[in-house]
Amino acid sequence: EDDGFSSQRSSLPSYTPIALTGNSGEGFGPLSFLPPHESRPKIKIDDTMNSEKVVWASASLALFSSELLRPLLETHLSLIETSPTVFSGEKMLGQLPSKRPDMWFSDSSLAHNSRDLEVEWAKYTQWTTEKSFVPTNNGLVKPSDSVFIGGFEDEEREVIVRVLESAGLSVMSQSTSNLLGRLSEEFWGANHPLTQATTVDDAVSLRNAINGSGEVLRLEDLGDETVRSFLQLVVTNPSDVWSDSSDRLGIPAIPDADGVLRPLKSGDNYCFFESMQDIPDILPSSRRIHPDFTKMMEGVKLGIAGPTDIAEMVHEAVTAEPDKFDNLDGDDELLRQVSSAMVSIVTSDDFRINLVSEFRFIPCRVQGEVRVRRVNQVNDRVWGVDVNPGVWRSYCRKEFIFSDPP
Repeated sequence: EDDGFSSQRSSLPSYTPIALTGNSGEGFGPLSFLPPHESRPKIKIDDTMNSEKVVWASASLALFSSELLRPLLETHLSLIETSPTVFSGEKMLGQLPSKRPDMWFSDSSLAHNSRDLEVEWAKYTQWTTEKSFVPTNNGLVKPSDSVFIGGFEDEEREVIVRVLESAGLSVMSQSTSNLLGRLSEEFWGANHPLTQATTVDDAVSLRNAINGSGEVLRLEDLGDETVRSFLQLVVTNPSDVWSDSSDRLGIPAIPDADGVLRPLKSGDNYCFFESMQDIPDILPSSRRIHPDFTKMMEGVKLGIAGPTDIAEMVHEAVTAEPDKFDNLDGDDELLRQVSSAMVSIVTSDDFRINLVSEFRFIPCRVQGEVRVRRVNQVNDRVWGVDVNPGVWRSYCRKEFIFSDPP
């Protein structure tokens, strides 16, 4: 038997009562009692033959799919489990049929002779979708649970593999994808293992694969070298695969202050902003670039924080560390920063109160303590937007009353 992945892999011939001279296109030599053509390259089945012979030949070919191919794969899986050093996963893949059995013996489809040929082959390929036979870093998995990486340079691929493996995904090797790639898309159709697999070949598919894993990428798990390579691949010196695509900015590749990898942008909004020296303690850790990577990010365009962005960041900080912001009386510097942030928000030309109404960013004295609160609201109505000054006076707070300019 051919090992299925030799660099000089050759297909073996098909066998009838006498060997055929043409090869089958497979890594094994199929054998069946079928009538050979006079020239012996393939078999001969046509309307000049006795109808019983046509039925016999068609039934014989259908039996490969219905009776032989399934136990063949089951046997190979058993061998991998019991004798992994003798029979490898790649050797097993080399024995998968690339085409329907009638094509092993003929240059053209013989499906017109019997519907069973197509039906039994379809059943077989559908059956394989539920079998765990694709070798990955997580062992043998179903095709639909595997990840296929295509279109990248070797070094780029290695970095992406490490990132996806850190996310817990089952990634097939390049040699595995090459072996599966020899399976005919025409005959395997939607059940083709590479079609069933998750394909990562551009920025969107990589982002979706990472986000869909449910895992958070962390500097401590990936290591400094991998994170630097990934940051360069995605942001600072992007791959040719996506250098012209803004979708790459949505890939989590920038480590924040806590070492969690985050995207440069989420949708149309930036996750990181140009330095705001006057309010350094307001920025939550998720909005600060890890100090070990700030030099790498020099020259990369970051977001310019608008009033809504600043209000949201203050809110995130207050929510993340409520004890720190419960009473600002004892921290003059933090009170100054929160006050400075509020002034920046409300004096901005882009300020609209309804856009910041859900965020806590306003320092005000409550029961003798300085706390950070939202704008005045009456149930779900915002003061200055849904409620005009002079109405429902008993609901408004004297510490903070203002509205959008007319």
